[in-house]
Amino acid sequence: MALLEGVVTLARHFGANEVLRKSGQYGPRVEVPESADVQTRLLAFIGRQP
Repeated sequence: MALLEGVVTLARHFGANEVLRKSGQYGPRVEVPESADVQTRLLAFIGRQP
């Protein structure tokens, strides 16, 4: 799970949001509660419904 947390943190830090969205492979971010587990947050970040 630490790896998933690292991916989410790096993506936010390096502005991956814009790059991912422009690629057309990922949908808009899905809002999830801050208390959501890291896998759910990652899925939401790449635009998938957890």
